[in-house]
Amino acid sequence: MKPYITIALTSILLTACSTSTLPTTNQNTTVPEQKQVELPQDTPVVTPPDSIDTRESEETQTKQQVGDNAQPEWKLHGLLSDVTGGTASGSANSGAKNGAFYMEASFTSLPALSPGYFYEGWLVQSNPFHFISTGEISYDLTKPSNIFSAKEDYGNYTQYVLTLEPDDGDPRPAKHILEGELQ
Repeated sequence: MKPYITIALTSILLTACSTSTLPTTNQNTTVPEQKQVELPQDTPVVTPPDSIDTRESEETQTKQQVGDNAQPEWKLHGLLSDVTGGTASGSANSGAKNGAFYMEASFTSLPALSPGYFYEGWLVQSNPFHFISTGEISYDLTKPSNIFSAKEDYGNYTQYVLTLEPDDGDPRPAKHILEGELQ
């Protein structure tokens, strides 16, 4: 029972710390218009071999989280807008943690998933155009999130896209839900 309490407290603490460093928006701030990022259906998806697979077992994820108290050094931040006309939103940050590339996105008001579907995150590089999967989002005690870490630096991937994916084994991006520019 103690490991689950430790995991829950670590998750809450990490969420609280990361949320406190996010940029805030007030009534006097103008949010730049978001441009839609097109991820072609026929482009091969590259999943970096050195990345942490977010579909790993809870036990593996727990081992990675326990004892990891380092705080990320955020370099890029962005707000995520719903491109479906819905009310979902989110934010994404990228930077470095423990000497590796680190990205974290969190979401609010996502539509409930139908059986056989999941949400997947993507980082996009504009020039030359390239994108990578950041894996399936996870649900913790506070809100859904997408955490990605890799040895390779993806700091020049300045767009984040969240897609709704059918669980059909096709690795290509499907329906866009949220998009945002990391600046």
